[in-house]
Amino acid sequence: MDSELQALHHSPLDSLTVSSPSCALSSRPLASQDQLSEHLMPMVGMEFATVDEAYCFYNTYALEVGFSVRKNLDRKNKANITTMKCFTCSREGKPRERSPTKYPPKFQPRELRIGCNAHMKINICSKGAYKVTSFDPDHNHATTTPTKTRMLKSHRKISMAEKAMGDLADAAGIRPKQTYELLAKQVGGRRNLTFIPDDYKNYLRTKRERAIALGDAGALLQYFQGRQKEDPSFYYTIQLDNDDQITNIFWADGRSLLDYEYFGDVICFDTTYKTNDYGRPFAIFVGVNHHKQTVIFGAALLYDESAPSFEWLFDALLEATSGKAPKVILTNQDFAMSKAITKVLPDTTHRLCVWHMYQNAAKHLSNVFGATTSFKTDFSHCVYDCEDEEDFVRAWEEMLCKYDLLDNKWLADLFKIRKKWALVYGRQVFCADMKSTQRSESINSVIKRHLDPKERLLDFFNHWERILEDRRYAELEADARASQGNPKVPFSEMLKQASIIYTPSVYKVFEVEYGHFLDCAIQDCGQKENVHEYKVTNGRRERIVRHNILSDNMTCTCLKFEFMGVQCCHVIKTLDFMNIKRLPEKYFLERWHKNVKINRRLSLPNPEVEAEVHITKRFSYLTRAFNAIFSSASHDEEAYRYVLGLAREAIPKVEEIISKASRSGQIDGNQLPRNEAPKVILGVTSKKPTGIRKKKDERGRHRYKSSLETSKKKRKIDKSTETSLHADLGGHGLIYGMHALSQESSIINSHITTSPSNLTGPSHTIST
Repeated sequence: MDSELQALHHSPLDSLTVSSPSCALSSRPLASQDQLSEHLMPMVGMEFATVDEAYCFYNTYALEVGFSVRKNLDRKNKANITTMKCFTCSREGKPRERSPTKYPPKFQPRELRIGCNAHMKINICSKGAYKVTSFDPDHNHATTTPTKTRMLKSHRKISMAEKAMGDLADAAGIRPKQTYELLAKQVGGRRNLTFIPDDYKNYLRTKRERAIALGDAGALLQYFQGRQKEDPSFYYTIQLDNDDQITNIFWADGRSLLDYEYFGDVICFDTTYKTNDYGRPFAIFVGVNHHKQTVIFGAALLYDESAPSFEWLFDALLEATSGKAPKVILTNQDFAMSKAITKVLPDTTHRLCVWHMYQNAAKHLSNVFGATTSFKTDFSHCVYDCEDEEDFVRAWEEMLCKYDLLDNKWLADLFKIRKKWALVYGRQVFCADMKSTQRSESINSVIKRHLDPKERLLDFFNHWERILEDRRYAELEADARASQGNPKVPFSEMLKQASIIYTPSVYKVFEVEYGHFLDCAIQDCGQKENVHEYKVTNGRRERIVRHNILSDNMTCTCLKFEFMGVQCCHVIKTLDFMNIKRLPEKYFLERWHKNVKINRRLSLPNPEVEAEVHITKRFSYLTRAFNAIFSSASHDEEAYRYVLGLAREAIPKVEEIISKASRSGQIDGNQLPRNEAPKVILGVTSKKPTGIRKKKDERGRHRYKSSLETSKKKRKIDKSTETSLHADLGGHGLIYGMHALSQESSIINSHITTSPSNLTGPSHTIST
């Protein structure tokens, strides 16, 4: 069976003809000159269509005999056409003379050249073909054994399929050593691979150096163009300054934009993580999906955290989402951010992260926090527990008097913006049960585990794709679990109803409220005009439930349904008191439904019509298509041999197709000619980014860490990383949006915008 596998992966020499452009490999024992068949033995007078065919033929001959080939002398005419080419044994030539040194190197380099005269020389003839004019089969050294022949340089080659698999493994963060082991397992062991580990490492290094040669700006544009070919809904925009240096970048793929359509009513925005050696704050827009999981709507690399940069970013978000603004946005306490939200998102409710506010309180009131433990309790009561505005103002004034803080300026300024952070002012606004930017912080923690702040910008984008994939796979798993039946519930019509409609995670929240309703007591307070009131008591707290007779709508003073979208235990108790056993459908918020996304499907690329899909994508499609066949055929000997026979028949046909494409000069739609950077069409202007603006070195301002974050066990923290997470930067640039275009695409529309008031010069924005 091993021989059959080897025959499948490497075409036998018997199938090679003189005109074949491919270099066939074989696992057969090395042959002597006399054992070689005539059509495999080079002879003077043989003709080849191209130089590559001649080299491939001679290299195949070298594989059988047991030596490596080197391309040696060549001669070209004025039209740059090769007229003579000589292929020699790799051990041809004289040893290199090295000048003596006082301190010889510890490891002496191997001397490979020993004057071997084995060679094959070709010259161009009148009809344009190449004829063998000289051939010497004799070597002055012993040839290698069969097990070592594949390790010779001219016989080592990474196939396109293996490169595609390696690219996928590299993008997934798998180390080269593990990738090589995986490839070896797929072909039955290392001996069946046609390259060594160093070849794969060199391939990865060359690919990265090619991106470096383009520069971060060029590589970034190429990345965006490639992403847009894979995902036509992919959106990005870039901001340039007067020197055409990239300042701000925003991007969102099609899946993120679709998620925004479903769950973009409440978003968290955070810029605490700073990545790469450009010193840029990394900003992300996140929210919560129907499984109460974190979902990512878009991301940005900002030059600074100034108001103009935030204004540009929020404008970019609106453009990407067709002008759909979020209803609520949660941020940390930042004046520039608040100013930008007020200007760009005037109809959006701006809430401040309670957790960040606590940290700021611990910083500005450290003496009070350290002097007494009761201040934390009183401060928390003002933030979370006040029933109405009057109760909040009274508790706030009592706290100021109790701790002698009436003249504290920070608390006075905080009180002025109380409507952004005190829950008594925010309960009537739907926030999907989010009180802080903790979801953004959790994404940042994942970034810190997987991304190196000093890595290249393009590597950052590649790793960011992995983080997105992790988030989406978690949602896919939750969808699968939710689709496999409903949770077991006690005999309750309302619980059964909720288990069918809600996702499991939201159902658990409702189940807790249902359990609380059993402990509630209710009192009928009578009817006033068209409103019937009920007093519901749960422990020491009393709530008022109002039932509007005309609209048949119920509201509770706890405002849990308005804030989270799940009905509270007080309304459930009132419904039970009214002998209503099923919850009205209007109280099941659609965003928490299992089937919230069932009527809209993501549009996937069609492999049959996707003409310019990347080689890696084609390999992925083929792998998924044939995995099922291979898995089934491996269980039966007859099926195995049938599929193996089909593969043997397909190999020469595929090689013939590739050979025709190679001869006709056709180039893959996603491959650029060598040494040619991607061309970017910029509409009304031909400007291209000249680079990425770097921040000047600046001392970062560390956020104060209170006892809420630190523990008794002190951990060693990398100061450079800590600084990168909390540095505040300055500066900004001109606005310039760009949409990646393929060779056949064109600019849909463009418009000129005014530049910020503190900058000069025009700016250009292209919207698509």
